[in-house]
Amino acid sequence: MKYQFFPGCSLLTSAKDFSQSIYAVAPEVNLELTEIPDWNCCGATVTSSLDYLSAQLMPARNLALASQQEGDIMAACNSCYLTLAKANENISSYPELQYKVNSLLAEVGLKMARKVKVKHLIEILWREVGIPKIKDLVKKPLSGLKVVPYYGCQIVKPTSFDEAENPQSMDQILTALGCDVQDFYQKSRCCGGALITTQPELALKLIQEILAEAQERQADLIATTCPLCQMNLDAYQGQVNRKYKRNYHIPVVYFTQLMGLAFGKDYQSLGLERGLVSAKPVLSKIS
Repeated sequence: MKYQFFPGCSLLTSAKDFSQSIYAVAPEVNLELTEIPDWNCCGATVTSSLDYLSAQLMPARNLALASQQEGDIMAACNSCYLTLAKANENISSYPELQYKVNSLLAEVGLKMARKVKVKHLIEILWREVGIPKIKDLVKKPLSGLKVVPYYGCQIVKPTSFDEAENPQSMDQILTALGCDVQDFYQKSRCCGGALITTQPELALKLIQEILAEAQERQADLIATTCPLCQMNLDAYQGQVNRKYKRNYHIPVVYFTQLMGLAFGKDYQSLGLERGLVSAKPVLSKIS
């Protein structure tokens, strides 16, 4: 399977460990990734609140670049996935917007050579690689590891390849790895996202609610698909503990890091040492 990989800004900076684990796992599942040449920031979901046309044009440039190459787009960051997919749909659905975007792209020598599809990494693993294949690749089952799956809000709403309120794609992947996957009411709730910088009180409340249920479920760790969710849940546990007088110490890892461990990859090659709340103590039970 060949895909054009849109890494987005986070996977080159704060979420390098996510990128590491993706590239470690991809060859195992026969996923060939080629980075989109000269890609730019997609604008994320915040740009639409500033300027609608710019919010379409920024991802459209990436779509145009990809349309000149072979294969569809794979995004791993939830925000990048939503932004690219939404712009792709908007440009296809609204002729006036399509004309404006194409006119501006033409000024820099670009055009939509063809319609490309935008897929999230977890969709590809779930639907195209498939659970039986993933299960067959497991060399080191993650038995005894109690995990809660946290999808965040951006890959399941407003439309998705999975169920909005109770998604199952990551649950099934983690179960195939041997994890003891717990029911998790917060799995598709918002963590506050970028509100941690503008409305920290609200964001800390949302983070606290997610951590509280994870602790209630006696989870060893939280598995996520989203760089911003991972940062919020990992980096702000100290602030949540001080504000709400709690003692949370729950590692937050990417689901691909757990895949890598189950496939026999080593801790360092998956970037697992980068978490602020160390996963080493809980992962030692599967060593």
